[in-house]
Amino acid sequence: MIMISFHAPVVGTVLLIAAVLTGWYSRRLHRRQSIISKTPTTDLGQLSEAPIVEVQAEVIDGETFDSPIGNKECVLSVWEVDEYDDTGWETRVSGIDARPFILDDGTGQTRVDIEDQVKAKSNSEWEINWGGLDIDRMLSVGVSIDDVYCVFDEFSVEHSVSSDCELPPQIAAFESADPDIPERSESIIKLGEMDLESKSKRRYFEETITPGQEIYLLCEATATGETTHPTGPDDIVLKSRQGEELTIISDQTQTDIIADFNQYRWGYAAAGIMALIGLISFIPS
Repeated sequence: MIMISFHAPVVGTVLLIAAVLTGWYSRRLHRRQSIISKTPTTDLGQLSEAPIVEVQAEVIDGETFDSPIGNKECVLSVWEVDEYDDTGWETRVSGIDARPFILDDGTGQTRVDIEDQVKAKSNSEWEINWGGLDIDRMLSVGVSIDDVYCVFDEFSVEHSVSSDCELPPQIAAFESADPDIPERSESIIKLGEMDLESKSKRRYFEETITPGQEIYLLCEATATGETTHPTGPDDIVLKSRQGEELTIISDQTQTDIIADFNQYRWGYAAAGIMALIGLISFIPS
C-alpha cells in the first residue's frame, strides 16, 4: 500500500521539475559526446576547408598574454567567478580570453584564431542548485561561452576570498578593469538575534592553455582570404564553428573527454527515477 501525505503533490511536482532539468542537462552532455565520437581526427597536414574538423596537436607558438586571474603566460584563459550568499554558491560571470596560436601535430602546422568569438563575457546560464550546493559546477566538465566550450582535466579554484579579506592585487586589478564583472553583492548573515550585513564570499576559477601543451580542438577549417581553390593545408586557418554549432577546446584527449561526458547516462537514470517517484506521488492512496 502506498502511503501519500497531503504534501505528496508538492513533492511530486518538485521531483518532476528536477527530472526535466536533469534530463535536459544530460541531453546536452549526450549531444556533445555524440559530436566528438562521430568526428574523425584529421592530421594537420591533410586539412581542407570543412565546417567541422577534429585535431589533436601541440601549441608551439602564439600571441601570449598574462591570464587575468592566475597571471600565467598563456594563449587562452578560461575563468569563472562564483559568489556565495544566503542561497548558496552561484556563478556570477565567466569568460574565455584567447589570442591566435599555432598548432603542430608532426604532419603539419596550422594557425588557430578564435579570439573574435570568445572575448565576450557573459553571466552563466541558469544553473542547478540544491541545498546550497552548486550541482551544475559539480557535474560540469567545462565552461561554455556562447557556443565555445572549454573542457579541462581540472577546473580548480585559483583564489578564494572571504567577506572580510582584502582582494589580492591581481584579482582587484582584474575586477576593476572589466566592466562585465559585477560588484560583490550584499548579503544578510544571521548571528543569533542579530542580522549582520556583509559582502558575499567569492571564489575564482581559472585554467589556461600554454605553448608546449597538447590540446584537442573541434572547430571549423576555413580558407584564408588570399587562397585560391582547391585549398591545401597551408591555406587553412582553424576558427570557431559558425551559427549555433559547438566548438570544443580541451587539454585532454578525445578518449578522456568522451569518458567525462559519459556521466549523461547517470543523469538519464536519475531523471527517470525522479520522474517515476514524482508520478507515483500523484496516485491517490
